[in-house]
Amino acid sequence: MRKNSMDVDSILEFNTVNRLTSANLINSSLKEHTIDSIEQETHKHCNTKISYIINESQFGLFSNKDYQIEAAVPSYCGSHDALYIAKYFDTTRAQEVGKLEHDSVLDVITSAPNEHDVIPSGLSMIRFAQHNDAMDIAKLQFSTNCHYTAFNQGERAIIDDMQQGNDYLVFEFLDNIVAYVRVTYLSHGNVANISNIVIADHLDTLDVKRDLITLTKSHLKSLGIVLLQSNCLSDNYDKNKILHQAGFNFSGRLINQRYQHGELLSVNVWSTPLT
Repeated sequence: MRKNSMDVDSILEFNTVNRLTSANLINSSLKEHTIDSIEQETHKHCNTKISYIINESQFGLFSNKDYQIEAAVPSYCGSHDALYIAKYFDTTRAQEVGKLEHDSVLDVITSAPNEHDVIPSGLSMIRFAQHNDAMDIAKLQFSTNCHYTAFNQGERAIIDDMQQGNDYLVFEFLDNIVAYVRVTYLSHGNVANISNIVIADHLDTLDVKRDLITLTKSHLKSLGIVLLQSNCLSDNYDKNKILHQAGFNFSGRLINQRYQHGELLSVNVWSTPLT
């Protein structure tokens, strides 16, 4: 994986593992020759897809270059939407693997009535984690008795992550951390992203999951965040359901966005205003 500025304000990532070139170009002053240069560099890395986040007002630069809109997040850029756009250099990759399954997951989630599990007594309010919580967070995510983790980090890596400005909001039960949400913040605007959710098995009920996200939304709103988004694998029924039940709106799907064990996986984009 290689990063390169390529005359663009936001760092470009040339990810050779996922054969993907990506960047958030919301604040970039784009020129047509820059877009062409990125495509040339993409070919050098043998990547087969480009995926950008742009302001909808920038789309005119891409519309005649075979880019397609895969997701739209309302009010991401103030009064403007953000667009996830893509260009494929392999016709096979442009064909969504598992589309019927992914669509059926969404259909079931959005059509089912709310469920009401019982929350165990002793569940405390969510709070921001401190550096001395890093060991307990690491133990939870490395445990085999937890769900949904997207990646694992050791204690030192978690502390470094906190020092870089990312937050961990933890949920406690009987004075033990039993769930957490990792939140990252975009450098522009008041937009945040939920990038990891981890919940201990014995508290894995819909109400706990929904309250975890709902309380996270409340905390972030108090910080002045106006939009929250989260991405998850399109075939992950439980995580998609958590986001839907917590009031997130489906914003689109990034087709064949990443590889896992040699297979292409698509990613659903979810978002919710906090105003």
